[in-house]
Amino acid sequence: MHIMPLQLTDYIKQNIAAGYSEETIRASLLGQNIEQSLIDEAYAQLRGHSAPTTPTPIQPAFVPANTQANTPLQPTMNTQPANDGPFDRRIDRIGFFLGFVYWFGSFTVLIILFMIGMASGVAQTVPALSTLINIFIFVIGAAVIIAMLPVMVSLYVRRLHDLGQPWIFILFHLIPVVGPLGLYCYLQFAPGTTGENRYGKPTKSYDFFVVLGFKRPNQRTTPIDGAAYRSPTL
Repeated sequence: MHIMPLQLTDYIKQNIAAGYSEETIRASLLGQNIEQSLIDEAYAQLRGHSAPTTPTPIQPAFVPANTQANTPLQPTMNTQPANDGPFDRRIDRIGFFLGFVYWFGSFTVLIILFMIGMASGVAQTVPALSTLINIFIFVIGAAVIIAMLPVMVSLYVRRLHDLGQPWIFILFHLIPVVGPLGLYCYLQFAPGTTGENRYGKPTKSYDFFVVLGFKRPNQRTTPIDGAAYRSPTL
């Protein structure tokens, strides 16, 4: 009967918590020459029952050099966090500035279109429709402003995340004049945290839809850290 190494069980727990699948963890451990039977026993201990003993796979006596060079020792896994909505990511100073440019640019285009519609020949030739058109434009404009408010809030929240700060700091907007101005200057000019923080990795994509929070940035893959576990000598 094998004695289950506590380090192996802890390693599997950590990778499960990180979001890796059982197949990926098993492949990584096998790539580190961990016996299949030890891996099965570790999973059995985690599930609360004993696993049938499986024979140790026979390793080939000779592997061609080309096969060794082309075979990855460690699989890659998508490390995109589970909570990856428009209010969960990060955005740097350039993205924050471009967000305002995109936001006000889109808003300006809509206003111009509404003004063209209001000054159209229909309202001039049919005065009775003028009031109805004005009401319609007001309702549509209000709906557009309300719909775009979450985009602006998303910009502030993601910039706060880039600085390692929680979203609650956005409430500085409630302080008249000084609050919004001070918060904007802080978000626009303060450098973000270097590398990954508790809100994820930095976002360097300045795509229109990524900046406004409608689209995820390009996902990156990274291998499981095989150095996190080394099989102890039993």
